[in-house]
Amino acid sequence: MKILLVIAQYKPATDPNIQRWSKILQWFQKNGDDVFILTTQRYPEKENSAIDNIPVYRAGHQTLRDAFHNISRIQNKRNITGKTSNNTSLISKSINKLLNLTWRKKYWPDGSVLFLEPGIKKGDEIIKSEQIEQLVSVGVPFTCHVIAQRLKELYPDIKWHMDIQDPFSFSDEFRVNNHEKFKYRNTRAEYEALQWADTVSVNNKRTKTLYNQYFPFIEEKISVIPPLFSVPEKQDSSMPGMLKDKIHVAYFGSFYETVRSPEPFILFLEKLKSSYPLDYAKLQLHYLGQHSSFSREIFNNYSQVTSDIHDHGFLPRPAMFELLNKMDVLLHIGNTTDYHLPSKSVEYLFFNKPVVNFTQRPDDSFDHFVNNRCPVINIRLDKSIEDESLRTFLDFVTHKREKSEPSHNNVQKYTVQTIAGSYKTLFTQGLTSG
Repeated sequence: MKILLVIAQYKPATDPNIQRWSKILQWFQKNGDDVFILTTQRYPEKENSAIDNIPVYRAGHQTLRDAFHNISRIQNKRNITGKTSNNTSLISKSINKLLNLTWRKKYWPDGSVLFLEPGIKKGDEIIKSEQIEQLVSVGVPFTCHVIAQRLKELYPDIKWHMDIQDPFSFSDEFRVNNHEKFKYRNTRAEYEALQWADTVSVNNKRTKTLYNQYFPFIEEKISVIPPLFSVPEKQDSSMPGMLKDKIHVAYFGSFYETVRSPEPFILFLEKLKSSYPLDYAKLQLHYLGQHSSFSREIFNNYSQVTSDIHDHGFLPRPAMFELLNKMDVLLHIGNTTDYHLPSKSVEYLFFNKPVVNFTQRPDDSFDHFVNNRCPVINIRLDKSIEDESLRTFLDFVTHKREKSEPSHNNVQKYTVQTIAGSYKTLFTQGLTSG
């Protein structure tokens, strides 16, 4: 089978969609399929190249900022491990405010619209030259689905799988475009895309339920394919910044405005530090991830607390795994929505460590997903931080317990072979169970 993946960015960048689909495509290739990638330009990458022996074609730009980097021939550091791309300077803030008032109020379907027309043109060329049989689009951004739909309209005999990692039309919390202006257009566009798609997948049951409610006609074509887990091939033995005789507590991942802000958690730490300074001093807090300008500014505003957090930055996956494996307790910060399941959720199952899950709603998606498969305690991040919550946190993280080992058994359902096999079943035989 000849498969074309439409994805907004690809290696050398890294994000959850890239990590997921790079492994899946390699599995397809090892099992005899021909795979191709259509993605955006990224200076200094060539327009046509091969990564992991997979042909990669680049056209258009992921965002306006990426277009500036590409046209100016400036290396883009965003989503590159070991690099810092966010900027909280006055000039950067001013440009961001200007874009909020102009470009971001007008673009559609989302900030990746500069990928749309070049992507359709390049996709048409690839389909003709490579005789593509299966089309796969990954969103967000929804632009990838629009590209795939246009290609499906041009070549109706090609099968199209729509891989929805985050909802589009009913996800008001994630700002993909001017919802007030484009609410109807968003819904209509997603309705049409779902009609054209042969198969559709989401990563959790709650999202599937919502899609069936909003678009009842897709019930027979939508299935659940959960997050993917894979162990990095190489391990980094360096352990920077770990103090002896401390309880090491770590959060890893990203923050998102309105959905997963760091501010409620930082306020919790602030109250913990002032109420229980001696217990607080027993902890060493760690952050592993890539800051956005949004989260960096919040960290800067609470420097009396955030200065206590060892910021390891955006580490390569092997180094991140090695460091997290040395932690005593992991932190998870839940979303304000019940239908976004963080892709990293499965990694908590693997590490099998005690987890403090800070929830922002009673029906937390992470708590439902973990389902007692590792030690978890839920603490609600309310505006008023009760002393009981502080004591619950301290009792849990300071409790002496045997050091747990990673659990491969916990993640058997989420291996590359299982997840890629689920997609292959969709492409060849119909729906997986979900």
